Amino acid sequence: RTVAACSAFCSSTLRVLDTMTGEATLFVVQEGREMVDKERAKEIVSANGDVSSVTRVSIGGKSLSEDAARVFADTFRAMPALRHADLSDCIAGRREDEALRVLEVLFAAIKDHNLASLALNDNALGLKGVKLAAELFTSQRELKCLSLCNNGISAEAGKIIRNAFLNNGTCSLEEFYFFSNNLQHDEDDGAKALAELLKGCANIRRVRVSSTRVTRVGTQAIAEALTGKVSLRSLDLSDNTVGSDVAETMATLLKSTPALEVL
Repeated sequence: RTVAACSAFCSSTLRVLDTMTGEATLFVVQEGREMVDKERAKEIVSANGDVSSVTRVSIGGKSLSEDAARVFADTFRAMPALRHADLSDCIAGRREDEALRVLEVLFAAIKDHNLASLALNDNALGLKGVKLAAELFTSQRELKCLSLCNNGISAEAGKIIRNAFLNNGTCSLEEFYFFSNNLQHDEDDGAKALAELLKGCANIRRVRVSSTRVTRVGTQAIAEALTGKVSLRSLDLSDNTVGSDVAETMATLLKSTPALEVL
């Protein structure tokens, strides 16, 4: 299972107190995969008690039925302090129609929260899932970290992501994780779309766009977009096509990103 760097969730206990920030954290029962129905969801919610001060939720590895998703959705709406949501790997083994309904229910429940981090890894989002998430993305004015790894995201879906986050002209993202997707396209439009998104992120610090099947045209577009980003500390473009022209662009990027520590 993919683990997003921005999630920072510990699954060893139901609820812990973050000693650094004093933030309460909601965790869903024990580690391990589980098919969760409505009754099981109610048990999980009940075990967590009062959720009014919860700032973090993680349901990764728990495959939800539509009814279970509605139970969790009602609980998420009762979390006024919610700032970090990890909804990774929550529909495994579900039929596509049910899986999309589950995602729609969960996205609607968190879209009015001002999230700082959002992880949707390992959900086979594809174009349909990204379309469902578009309103959620557009609503997030303060999102710092987004992780969309291993989701079969296509070039067309990449354009939707760009449009959603640049809807207001600027992007608040500081960390962007996007490995193991399928942006392959004759014109590398998907990679170019992500390049436009990253260019619009004034304070971007960490980027992973690896194993996305883009050609050197797309890789170069992303590298050019990040050139001059003085806040950039980590960049991973591995397992994408790179030619001599991209190497030259990377050399220019290195000269213009003094904070870069990991490449």
